[in-house]
Amino acid sequence: MNPLHDILMIEKKLAAPTASGYFDVPESWHTRYPLPPKDLMRGVLGEGAVEGSFLYGGYVVAEGLKSILKLTGRKLSEFNRILDFGCGCGRVLRWFDEEAAKAELHGSDIDNAAINWCRQHLPFAAFSTNGPLPPLPYPDDFFDLIYSISLLTHLNEDYQFQWLKELKRIAKPEAVIVQTVHGLDQARLHFEPRDLLRLDHRGFVFKKSRWLGGLHGHPGFCQTAYHTNSYIEREWSRFFSIRGIIAHGPVYNQELVIMENTEGTGEGRESRVETAVHCRLPMMALDEPQLACEVESGELVVRGWAFYPDGEDLHVDLWIDGIRRCSFEPAEPRPDVGEVFSAFPASRRAGFSSVVQIADLPAGPHRLWLTRSENSIPCVSAYFVKL
Repeated sequence: MNPLHDILMIEKKLAAPTASGYFDVPESWHTRYPLPPKDLMRGVLGEGAVEGSFLYGGYVVAEGLKSILKLTGRKLSEFNRILDFGCGCGRVLRWFDEEAAKAELHGSDIDNAAINWCRQHLPFAAFSTNGPLPPLPYPDDFFDLIYSISLLTHLNEDYQFQWLKELKRIAKPEAVIVQTVHGLDQARLHFEPRDLLRLDHRGFVFKKSRWLGGLHGHPGFCQTAYHTNSYIEREWSRFFSIRGIIAHGPVYNQELVIMENTEGTGEGRESRVETAVHCRLPMMALDEPQLACEVESGELVVRGWAFYPDGEDLHVDLWIDGIRRCSFEPAEPRPDVGEVFSAFPASRRAGFSSVVQIADLPAGPHRLWLTRSENSIPCVSAYFVKL
C-alpha cells in the first residue's frame, strides 16, 4: 500500500490546510536563535547569502516537509528520533525546535565549523560531525525519520550508494527517509544537448560545479548530480521502497524523494521497482510579505511569482490560518525571473500580486501559504504579525 497514491492520484480529496498546528506561532520565532555568521550561510546559499533568504528558505522547506509527511499518513510529532543528515548550520532544523518536546532531534554534517556553531546556539538538538563516507556515529535501527536537503545532489554515484546503505543501517523498520535531487527540469536549465542525452540514456549525470573546486566551503568531491525519476526508482529501490517523487514546490527547483524502510529492500538485493507517486508542483517564490513582517493596516500585500516549467496553466490559492482567502492566475511580466529560468518561456510572465483583506484577523502572528488549486501542499510559506 502506498498512502500517497490514494491522496495524490485523487487530488480533490486532499484536505485543506487547517489552522491546527499552524496558528500558534510566537512573534519572535525567527529570532529565537541567533543567525549563523555569513561564512556559514554561504556554505548553503553561495556568495549571495543574506539573512532573509536563509530564514525564508529554511522556513519554506520545514513547512513543506511537515505537510508532505502528512500525505504519507505520518505527522512530524509522531516520530521519536529525527535526523537532519547534512544539516549545515541548522537552516531547516531550527524550525523544528518545538518537536524537541516530543522527539530526539539530531543533526550531522561534514562541516566542523557549522556543527560547532549548532552545538553552541541550537540547544534543542544533538549534533555530530561525519566524514565524507560512512559510518555515522549512530547505532543500528536508530531513527524513524531521516531527511536531507540538497546533500545527495552533490555526490557521485558511488558515494550516494554508500550513504544510502548507511542510512538503511541506522533507519528503523518502517522509517521514512526523505532526500532531494536535481531532476530533469534543473538539467534543462544547465545542460547542453549532449548532456541531456546522457541523462536520458543513463538516468544519472555527475558534473563539476560552477564553483571551481566544489561548492563554496565544501570539499572538492562535492560537485553536482542529476537524476531521472526512473533511475531513482530503479537504483534506490535496492535500499528503500520509493513512495513518491514531488517536484519543486517547497524544495524550489529540486525534487523531493519520499522513501520507506520496508522489508524486502536492502543493499545487495535486486531493485524492486514499485509504483511511486509522481507529483509536479510549480516553481514559486514570495517577494512579499517578508518572513515575520509586521502589518499595521487591514490589508496585506502579497507579491511573487509562480510557473510550471512546461508552461501548464496554473491556478494558485492563498491561505491564511487554514482559510482560503483568494485565488489567482500568475500572468504578470517578470523579466527578472525569465532571465534566471531562461529555458522555460512560462517564467517570463509568472508574476502575481494581490491585496488581501485581513481586518477580521486578531492581533498576533498568522501563517500564510500558497498552493496550486488542485491540492493543499504548500509551495511557499511565510508568517506575518498583525499589530
